[in-house]
Amino acid sequence: MGMYDGPDFECEDKDVVSIWVAKCPAVQIPNNYFDENYGGEDDEPFNQFSTDFGFGFYDHDFVEPMALKGSAPLEKILDCSSYGKSFSNKATALSEIKNTEHVFLMYNFEYKAEVTSIHENKYYKFIGVFGYDRNA
Repeated sequence: MGMYDGPDFECEDKDVVSIWVAKCPAVQIPNNYFDENYGGEDDEPFNQFSTDFGFGFYDHDFVEPMALKGSAPLEKILDCSSYGKSFSNKATALSEIKNTEHVFLMYNFEYKAEVTSIHENKYYKFIGVFGYDRNA
């Protein structure tokens, strides 16, 4: 079997963030959706999220789940995230979803939907990869 050999999108040399926006209320997302599978076989996926979007292990130290109370404007949620002021306008402009309850950000991770052919599932829609400014 061997190690999971899905695409590797981590990139330590680029200041980029990949952003997924929830398409549904947070209560509809399973509680264990992001639970990490450390104890399984090497060929088991890391968690349901990474399985759904076609990649394996990722560094949880570089992810940031963001939510405000109830549904909120996407731009407001992104502004509250790390370096958010440097990409919130651009990300919001490209997103069809303007209000949401949850956003999942992966820093120094360049997700390529053209590689996996997966842009969305029933819970999240991938809106893109954006550069960020560490001084923002």
